[in-house]
Amino acid sequence: MENPNKILVSICMITYNHERFLAEAINGVLDQKIDSGFELVVSDDCSTDYSYEIVDSFVSNHPLGNRIRYIRHKTNLGMSENFHWTLMQCKGEYIAYCEGDDYWTDTRKLQKQIDYLQSNKSLSFAFHRTTLYYQNSKISKADHNDRFFKKNKSLIEVDGFTLANGWQIGMQTLVFRKAYISNLNISDFNYFRDVHLLAHLLEYGNGACLNFFGSVYRIHNEGVHSRNSKFENLKTGYACFEELFKCYKKNYQKLILKNYLHELIQFQIKGNNYQEAVYYLKKLMSLEFSLKVLAYYLKELILSTARR
Repeated sequence: MENPNKILVSICMITYNHERFLAEAINGVLDQKIDSGFELVVSDDCSTDYSYEIVDSFVSNHPLGNRIRYIRHKTNLGMSENFHWTLMQCKGEYIAYCEGDDYWTDTRKLQKQIDYLQSNKSLSFAFHRTTLYYQNSKISKADHNDRFFKKNKSLIEVDGFTLANGWQIGMQTLVFRKAYISNLNISDFNYFRDVHLLAHLLEYGNGACLNFFGSVYRIHNEGVHSRNSKFENLKTGYACFEELFKCYKKNYQKLILKNYLHELIQFQIKGNNYQEAVYYLKKLMSLEFSLKVLAYYLKELILSTARR
């Protein structure tokens, strides 16, 4: 067994007004059974609720309260900057992530992932399956990755093209090597999100999805993704991969970018927003010209206009 006082893994937890969920998130971390020491870095982005009292109670009363480093920002940094700032504070050889409204359910999840990464030095990250929990309806569903696990595979190695095939990666499932983010610069991007972190890690090696359920991704009205409209999420996804492709020039990013443009064009045609549809069609043709695709969408535009 390794030295339990050595910080092998840091858990990055950003939070903003998560008082309803924060205790469950922290308990899921502190319940971990791991052979080496860990720290929990909680970065509170100037919450206006009782998040401080919740974290302070854990620090003061929990047997592992000394493992918690709590930072309460005096001004609101915004999610992207707080995420990057917190990553840079982590001291462990590995970093795990769990936002303040999600939680872990497998007490050995960290150990399983670290064991796998230590045995597979060429990989940059490991993640696992997750449960989607819809807070309002109290309905739980498995993630969308079942279709990839044929014949009860225990794991699947993933690269950029694998992810472009529709994989769902819950950030609360991720463990990665800290050394690989030393040069991750948020100022390079206008829309820094989790996909930027994954794209950066893929520059150093593939990842692996371990086939076990170890966490819950909570979907609720206060969640950033949940409260945005479908169009807003499509626009943000497109903007993220547009700047990722400009930075890294990877073909899998181009493929995802094209997929977003197809969705945006179809969304705008369906909504009779023809000027916007043409705008995204021009973007698509600029990215990769195809006479067949151009003819298809021009026909769709003409038919849609005729049906009005």
